[in-house]
Amino acid sequence: MVFGAALLAACTSVDGAGSRPIPTRVSADAGPPSAESQQPESAGWRPTSAPQKVLRFDEGLTWEATLLAALSRHPELLAAQAELEALGAEVTAAGRRPNPTLNVQIEDIGNEASFTGPSGGQTTVILTHTLERGGKRAAREQYSEAKREAAIASFAVRSQTIRSEARARFLGALSAQEDLELQTSLHQQIDRFHEAVKTRVEAGKASGVDQQQLSLLATNARLERQAAESRARTSRLELAQLWDGRVEFDRLEAEWPGAAAPPAYRELLERWASSPGRIRLERELAISEAAVQSATSERRQDWALSAGFRKREQTNDWTAVVGFDVPIPVFDAGRSALEAARARRRQSIHQMEGALREARGTLGALHGALSVSFDALTSLQQGALDEARWLYESVRDGYGQGRFELLQVIEAQKSYFELLTRHRLAQSQHHSAWAELESLLGEPSVEVP
Repeated sequence: MVFGAALLAACTSVDGAGSRPIPTRVSADAGPPSAESQQPESAGWRPTSAPQKVLRFDEGLTWEATLLAALSRHPELLAAQAELEALGAEVTAAGRRPNPTLNVQIEDIGNEASFTGPSGGQTTVILTHTLERGGKRAAREQYSEAKREAAIASFAVRSQTIRSEARARFLGALSAQEDLELQTSLHQQIDRFHEAVKTRVEAGKASGVDQQQLSLLATNARLERQAAESRARTSRLELAQLWDGRVEFDRLEAEWPGAAAPPAYRELLERWASSPGRIRLERELAISEAAVQSATSERRQDWALSAGFRKREQTNDWTAVVGFDVPIPVFDAGRSALEAARARRRQSIHQMEGALREARGTLGALHGALSVSFDALTSLQQGALDEARWLYESVRDGYGQGRFELLQVIEAQKSYFELLTRHRLAQSQHHSAWAELESLLGEPSVEVP
């Protein structure tokens, strides 16, 4: 028995690769940037099925609270963290050696005329250990580690995507809130202006047609305000879907960030080269490289070494038993599996090239959209809105003094509110493009609200 144990101890080094420690947990440094509560297991996070506390924002919802809620409550990130823990365990399992097998045989039982039990036979005890050849264990570790690194990169990309999505939804809800305030203000102004029109009609200085026209304007303003209320409710609900779907806030407390001119296109390409999206593509390619190495190592057939003893019950003799199993690769030499792995590696290379081209095209489109929206915002903010407002208020006040007709008031009001709507649209498009660019680059590109 000592002889067999010595043989098995010697065979543990045949693989050619010494055991190295593999971390079983994903460290916080290796994970993507997120809120503190979103760190992997090493940061103290544990999955739980207990219901989470309802988030309430009694003093209004800020951008910081939105980001924290989205990163700490989003189900996709929670699922991705569980997958990271599973892949960490797989890395540990991949570094384990095969378990030995113990075989016990009792032969020649009852070889006399009558059954006498095992006393007339022989007992054989054999311990068998598989000798992995071709660096299979190292290849398994490399493949599992490549999968985990790709998952960490995917986690970083998804975290950044959720951050950008939260920013876009937050600004969308802020825009809807301001639109509701604008439509409410317009409706109130028309109601107040109705008194001036009524006074002029009663004094005979204006016809009843003016009063009817204003009534139609009031009806239209009321409908627009109701539509704005519906859009505001919808946008708040979409924003709350980033955590638990409950709208536990009355309004958003934020101001629009200032408009920013986009950097040069070449600079965007350079910044994207170190983005989480680019890193994910490289690590996904590393998985296919590791798969080729694993398929190559599988072509080397494993050996099995057996050692043990045999005892003859009748003579009480002990003998050593040694065996050596070598598979003969007659039907399956692993060539097909290796060709398949190489084909998938070529597939990954082509997919990476396609993703690179798509990213360049998306960066170019976003650069153009940012340039157009920035020019539009700059033009509107350089006095155009103030001039339109001054004109509207002057014509409206002059109508009460009989210096302008109602049609002129309506035209001035229309021009002013059309400029306000255009400004809000350009503002929303500008910051939505920045949010998408932020998602691609993996970094906050402009001042957040």
